[in-house]
This record gives sequence, C-alpha cells and structure tokens, in this order.
Amino acid sequence: MGTVISAAVLVLGLSLLWSGRQRFEFSSFQATLLSVLEIIGFVVAVVQLEWLGIGILLGVNLIAAMVWSVILAAKKQSILTDASVQSVDMSVEEAEEIWHWMRKQKAFAVLPPLKRGELIRALAEQARSPGEIRSMAIAIAQLSVVFDYDPIKLAPRFDQLLRLYGKPASESEEVADTLVTGTKGAAMSFDEMLVAAITAGGGQSTTNPEHQQKPLAPT
Repeated sequence: MGTVISAAVLVLGLSLLWSGRQRFEFSSFQATLLSVLEIIGFVVAVVQLEWLGIGILLGVNLIAAMVWSVILAAKKQSILTDASVQSVDMSVEEAEEIWHWMRKQKAFAVLPPLKRGELIRALAEQARSPGEIRSMAIAIAQLSVVFDYDPIKLAPRFDQLLRLYGKPASESEEVADTLVTGTKGAAMSFDEMLVAAITAGGGQSTTNPEHQQKPLAPT
C-alpha cells in the first residue's frame, strides 16, 4: 500500500509541475524553502520506489513532453493561420516557410517558437508581403535583443517608421543600425528614440502607421 501511495504522489506531483499548477518559487526565503522541500520530497520518493520511481519519473516526463509538443504545434499552427488571414497576399504555407526559415537564422535564436510565429503575424497585420516580413523580422529581432525590447510590440512601430520615411523593407537593417547609433549617442532610451523618430517623421507613436514619405535623417 505504501508503494502505491508513494507512486501516486510522485505521479501527481510531476503532473502538477508540468501543468503549471505547481511551480518552484525562489522569490523569497519562504518560497525558496518550500521549493527546496518539494524537490527533496521528489528525490526521496524516487529513492524509496527505486526502479519504479525512476520509471515513473522518466515516463511522466516523456509523456508530458510529447503532450506539450503537440500543444505547441497546435498553437503555432493557429498563429500562422491567423497571420495568413491578416496578410494581403500570404498563404499558410508561406507563413510556415518563413517560420522554418527563422529556425535557421541566428537573429531569431533567442526567440521562442511561438514568439517567432507572433512576429510573423504582427508584420502580416501591417499588410507586409512574405519577402518584406523576412527583411523586417531580422532587423526587429536584432533590435529586440540589443535593447531587450518586445519584438511583437516593436513590429508595428518599426513598420510605421519605415513607411513614414519612405524606406523599403529591404533597408530594414540600415534603419535598425541608425536607431542603434542614435540611441547610443543620445541621452534617451530606445523607446524614447522610437517615439522621437516617429514624431520627427510626422507621425504619432501608435500601432497604426501613417503612410507619409520622408527621408530618414542620419544621426
């Protein structure tokens, strides 16, 4: 009976961890103490159950990983499908191609899989073509890493900046370099630099860009 109870507790504990209903917290001394005790409890349960405990540990983790992979794949597909709907001329297959292309680019290495899909959708919502999305996404990803800025929030603002200054998407990296240089040389944050650049171009710092044509002033 004791073995059955220990096994059930171990399965339940691992399941709660994977579902997110129970987490290890280290934000305070009390939270850290409780988390350490929980970890010790898992170790003790595995040791007591011996090979059965190891089997449960591996089995639950494997099943959870497989289920989570299916969930992530479904979420990604939903995001890319929505991106194709929002776009003017991009199919779901083209959105998939861009997502797979991102996996091979170093610029997107720090972006989680779903975040990459959300970036594609954010640019598709700005009526950008697949080719434009590729060019703009690299610049946006690089800026998000340099300045620790949410790429999904940056996407519509960067699109607005390009349109205001009449810059094609193919020059996205040049525009990004100008923003980096300007931010580092000015006593302001990257967000403030974005607002200043958009305002100087005659627009407002919103997610709905105005299609005005002006040259991007060098910094």
